[in-house]
Amino acid sequence: MNITGATYEVIAEYPYIEHYLSKRLVNYRALAREIRPGVATKIGREVNIQSIVTALRRLSYDKDSRKEPVDDILSKSEISLRYDLALITVELTRYIHGKILELHRNTGDEGYLLLQGLESLTIVVKDSHLSFLEKLFKDSILKKIENLAGVVVKSPEDIADTPGVITRLTSLLSAENINIVEMMSSYSETFLLVEEGDALACIEAIRREMKRARGIK
Repeated sequence: MNITGATYEVIAEYPYIEHYLSKRLVNYRALAREIRPGVATKIGREVNIQSIVTALRRLSYDKDSRKEPVDDILSKSEISLRYDLALITVELTRYIHGKILELHRNTGDEGYLLLQGLESLTIVVKDSHLSFLEKLFKDSILKKIENLAGVVVKSPEDIADTPGVITRLTSLLSAENINIVEMMSSYSETFLLVEEGDALACIEAIRREMKRARGIK
């Protein structure tokens, strides 16, 4: 393996760095010093900093000038925001289905989101329905979080066959120090639940990436 290939492999382990490379917002020499041990391990010998810097510049140019499948999906995606949400996680019991029917009757057209695990069920509702949920599941509540916002990314159907879209989104938010409280996906929709204080920064980070993707030919 040559230095360029080894550099690419090391950078691929940190998707959020790829994002900033594509925008050319990286101090190449500082990054080269940081990843030098990893590159040296992959090629089995010591390597000088300038060789890694050259590889990083080449990678930056490639990322900036080539539209990848993930970019194509993001360029055609739309984003929306919902405020005043709450999350509650409850234990799965034999009564769960009946309680979900009660939840459905209570929320009406406002709806709710469900994410079922092997032993628990996470429910996302409007804040106004939280007190009802607390009464409904009072003996089986595991976790409750209020003051949340939901970021909904609506993508083309091809997202199901395009690896890396979710990784790109989560890496973007990680780079902005935005915590994802919960994440759900259904067909072509990706739902990211974040704290209300992070909502605008979350939207802006994803919108910037969508605009960047639309600008790649």
